[in-house]
Parts: sequence; C-alpha cells; structure tokens
Amino acid sequence: MQLLACATGDSCAANELQRGPNLGVVEYKWHFETAPGREIQVLAERATQKLDWSQTKSIPEDGTYAYFGNIKARETAFGTLILDPALPKWMLDSGDSAIPKLLDWYGQDTGVKLSFKPLILVRAGKSERKGLGAKGGVVGGLVQLAISGDGWQTETQDTRERWLKFFAHELFHFWNGEMFQRRDGAKEAWLSEGSSDYFAYRALREIGVLDDAGVAKRLAEDVNQCLIRLKVGKPLVGESMPERPEYFCGSALWGIADGVARAHGQTVGSVFGRVLSKTADNHLYTTDEVIRELRALEPSSKPLDLLEQVLRKGLPDASAELAFRDALGPAYSFELTKPSLAPQESTPMQTLVTEAARCDCDNRVSANASLDGVMFNDIPECNKLRAIKVIGVGKHTFPKESALALDELLARRNKRRIDLKTEKDGKKGTLQLSCREDYKPLPFAHLLVPKGGKTK
Repeated sequence: MQLLACATGDSCAANELQRGPNLGVVEYKWHFETAPGREIQVLAERATQKLDWSQTKSIPEDGTYAYFGNIKARETAFGTLILDPALPKWMLDSGDSAIPKLLDWYGQDTGVKLSFKPLILVRAGKSERKGLGAKGGVVGGLVQLAISGDGWQTETQDTRERWLKFFAHELFHFWNGEMFQRRDGAKEAWLSEGSSDYFAYRALREIGVLDDAGVAKRLAEDVNQCLIRLKVGKPLVGESMPERPEYFCGSALWGIADGVARAHGQTVGSVFGRVLSKTADNHLYTTDEVIRELRALEPSSKPLDLLEQVLRKGLPDASAELAFRDALGPAYSFELTKPSLAPQESTPMQTLVTEAARCDCDNRVSANASLDGVMFNDIPECNKLRAIKVIGVGKHTFPKESALALDELLARRNKRRIDLKTEKDGKKGTLQLSCREDYKPLPFAHLLVPKGGKTK
C-alpha cells in the first residue's frame, strides 16, 4: 500500500496528490476530513465530517477503502451494507435477500465460519452504456462492487442470475482470499478464482436461484472456454496468462473435485474446508494440499489424473473435451456436439475473435464482449483494432449467425487470413487479421452441453 501525499505543503487539490513511499505493514493513524454534514466510513467506523482511524493488524498490505457520502449504512447481523440508491430496486431487493443466505451457506458448506463482519459497498455506474458491466474486488474486511450498463435496468431471469452470481463470486473471496490466502499468489489463481465461480454456482443452487440444469449449463460453458483459453501443454499453475483461463478451467476442475467428493458421500465444500482448517497459523493453502486431500478420498482416479494433468502440464491432447466429459460424468451428465449446434450462449465466438486479435497484436488487446459483438478499447500497440467493434466473421453476423461464425473461426489455421465485419462510429466495414506467430489449432472438435442441451 502506498501513501498519497501532497508534493509540497500540508494541503493540495486531489489532482495534485502524488504517490509516496510504500507503507508496508507499519501501523499508521489516518485523519479524514470532508465537507460539513458529509459522512465518512472506514470499515466499521463512521463519523460526520471528520474521522480519525488507526490501521489494525486485520488490514492487509493492500489496504482498504474509505467511503464519503450520505448513504445510510445498514447494520445487519452479517455485516454492514452501503448500497447505492441508484441501483434498480430489483437489484437492491435481491441483494438484500441473498447476501446473508450466501454468507451463511458458505460457512456451513466449508465448516469455516466467517471471522469478521464485512463492509459491503455497491455502486451503480452509468446506465447509458450498453450491456451488463460489472467489476468487483475484496480487500481487508470489505467487498466493493460496481455495475454499469443499460442491461441492468430490467429484471430478467438472466440479469438476476448474473447479478447474484457476481455477488456470490466476490463473497466467497472472504474464504479463499482473505481469511485464507494462496501461498503462491497469481501462480495458483485457479484456487481462488475457479473456486469462487464453482462455489457460487453451488450456493445459488442452494438458495434457489439456479437449479441443477442451470449449474450444468454454466459448467459446460466454463469447460468450453477452458478448452479455448488454455492451450495444450500450458500448465494452469504457473505464470498468469492474458486469456485468464484460471476462472473457467478452475471452475471445471473444482467441478471434477466435487464429483470425486460426492462419490464418497462428501462435498467439495467439506474437502476445501479441511484444506483451509489445516493451514495452521500462516493461513496459506496450496494446490498440493488440495490434491492431497482429494487423493485421500480416491488414490487411483482418472478424474483426478485429468485435474493434475491440467494443473501441471496443461490440456492433454485433441481429445481434451472427451476427457472433461468423462471426468465430470459422476456428478454431471454431458454430451458432445458440433460447435454450430451448441446453444448460442455456449458459443465462445467472442473469445475466439479476441484470440485472433491477440495473435495479430502480440497479445496486447483490451475488449468487452456481448452477444452482438466484441468492442475493442484503446490499444496503442494495435492501431487497426482501436475503438472498433467486431460484429461478425466472414459472411456471418452476430448474433443471428454466431454458430456459423464460430465454425469459421474454428477452421482457422496458421497464417490464414481472417475477415472480420466491423463497426466504428456508426459505419460498417471489414478488417483483416492474420496470425504472425505459430498458430496451433484449437484442441477440440466439439463443445460440451448438458444432455439434451443441443439446438436443432
């Protein structure tokens, strides 16, 4: 954590603040001051206009947030909420209902109770933006969430599930990233990001937001994204990758772990809980400890062999989708289908468009995907993609012909030009990309879908 300080003098405008020395873990006393009548809150402490606050040992090195404003904090048995009143009412109501249930269930499922009452901050961003934007994070004793985009204004089954999955994912970080931490940080991100996704699905099923079919659908989508994002021979445990496979592959691997646990009358929650409870005083857990706990249940196990293969060596070979289907079989019933026959929400064409862009621009891309296309942000390293929205591939336009576009993307080979349909400032055009580096065909010919989940 670094101090923000005025370059000269004791006071200055906010835009004149500069980064000071690294604060490390030293205890500091902070004095906050704002306009008369305006309130300040840091974790459990709240005051009007002025607040003196001392850092405690419960705050990690990456610090926390201070809230300034007049939204009334709601004190509950499980923590303190500051919810932006600009949030749509359905989001406020569903959040109010789900938060205590999620926190309570995570404690029961793992057998590890939350050791503090968190502060939960939720902010509503600009609604004039298109789509469903969501960002969040957890730091010492606090979770902060922010949503943006016009898609949140109306409650549908999809928006409700996305909203509560967002909450459920971030809240589980209190277990896998705050009370307990990964020993090797980013190298073992599957432990926290993957578990937060998979445990979120299980929690939402427990509180009635998802049913079994809904969990299976999301897990199939995660496997498909894992197949695309993690290349053959690239270990999931190691250096971080721009494709962020730890979310999708991690979720799929925790699904495999759940199947092994359930085959022995347990749950993946109880397995993970034992791992956390054995961390002793340092509260650090590792990939090896998770595998050891699973192998104690089933020393000889093909599903666990695949789990270790993906973690330590990467996807096996061109039959990776078959291996995932079989490994998840004890807990979930999946079948294989051609990509163009998969349900549209399962087609990862946006990911493939971004993959093509990474290959053409030396991995330097920043993009936001929606069903109708992929919007590339300001990318100095790749001018041809700057502020462009890709709305189709070849002759095929999203979302109507997404399946056919996906088949065309999957057929791509090294050095083969790919033609993209684009839109910029309301004008439609075309863009050609061709991979400048060795391109390995994607390691699968099929996608996973829950049995009976194919389109006709």
